Amino acid sequence: MSDTLGELAYTEAGLIYNDPVAPGAVESGTAMLGELDATAVQAILDLAGPHAQVPHIVELRHLGGRLAHPPAVDNAVGNRDARYLFNVVSRLERADITQIRPAHARMFEAIAPWSAGGRFLNFMNGENAATQVRSAYNTTDYRRLTGLKAVYDPENIFRLNHNIPPG
Repeated sequence: MSDTLGELAYTEAGLIYNDPVAPGAVESGTAMLGELDATAVQAILDLAGPHAQVPHIVELRHLGGRLAHPPAVDNAVGNRDARYLFNVVSRLERADITQIRPAHARMFEAIAPWSAGGRFLNFMNGENAATQVRSAYNTTDYRRLTGLKAVYDPENIFRLNHNIPPG
C-alpha cells in the first residue's frame, strides 16, 4: 500500500494510474454491469491476473452517485442505471492482436450474465460500430442527437469521432 493522496500539477495527471510516458497501441473494450456478486468477481479473476495467457489491464469502476441521478438539465449521458463499468485494455507490444481479441471476447462472455447493456462513451476506443455508439445513449437522446446532427452537420463532416450520423 502507498499513500499517494495530494495535489498534482496537470502535467503529472499520468501518475494517477502510472500511465506509460510513451504512447502505445492498445486494444480495449468495455461493458456496463449491474449488481456484482462473488461469482462475477471470480469470473473476472479466472481470466485476468498473472496467470492470464494474454496480459490485460482490467478496471472495474463503481458507478452510481450523482451519475445515477436524473440530470437537472437535459443531457445525453446514457446508461445511468449501470452499477459498474468494466474495462479491459491490452497493449499490442505485449501480445498479438490475434491473441488479444479472442481473449477479450472470453472476458466479455464470462461477465455477460451481469451485463447491464450499453456502453459508456468515455471508454470507447478505436473504431466503433454504429450499434456500439448508439448503445451509449438512451433512445430518446440518440434520436435528438441525430436530429441535431441533421440540422448542424447534414453532410456528416464531423464523423471522425464516435459518430452519430445525421437523422
